[in-house]
Amino acid sequence: MLFFLMEQPGRFSAWCEAVTARLAERALGPTPIIHANTLEELSLGAMRSSTSRAIVAARQPGGSLGRALVEAGRNFILALDDPGLVLADMVLGQEVELAAATQAVASSCGALIGYRSLPNALILHGLPLGRAPPLSPGGTALQRPTGSWRPARSGPISSIRRAADRCPSPGLATCFSAATGRENGLPGPSTLPVGLAA
Repeated sequence: MLFFLMEQPGRFSAWCEAVTARLAERALGPTPIIHANTLEELSLGAMRSSTSRAIVAARQPGGSLGRALVEAGRNFILALDDPGLVLADMVLGQEVELAAATQAVASSCGALIGYRSLPNALILHGLPLGRAPPLSPGGTALQRPTGSWRPARSGPISSIRRAADRCPSPGLATCFSAATGRENGLPGPSTLPVGLAA
């Protein structure tokens, strides 16, 4: 069984991978993560892992992967975050060069834009700092293209909440605080590298 997670680079995506892996492990046992953007990469990853189940995480998925998901009627998770926050986190928090981070974020956004309108997409949005998340302390909102999901006290959503509570927060506030010397919040324009200040 394959579980699909289409995502942008960054801490929010890493958090989504951790929660998905924890849920899969809870239901089925240890489940490896295969990073694959194409059907060929998926095939190679599946053969190398020699497992009957895996989480497929794609940050720049090709069109053939999306077509295959639609044709097979497969559900998938689409993890989206604010591209500006992702870029700032990569440059300031992970010390990725600005040009490489810009290319990674732009390529990911371009590859993922068509996935927003595909059927069977469960869309997760990272929330801006300072907003209270409706589902978990990890800063995640669940949304279907046709409306919002509401947290439940029991059942699948409560299982997701428990799994999310056990995974560390994406930690953007801490990242920016360490990178800028500011106690909380996003860096001001004067502390951003040239090209990031708006």
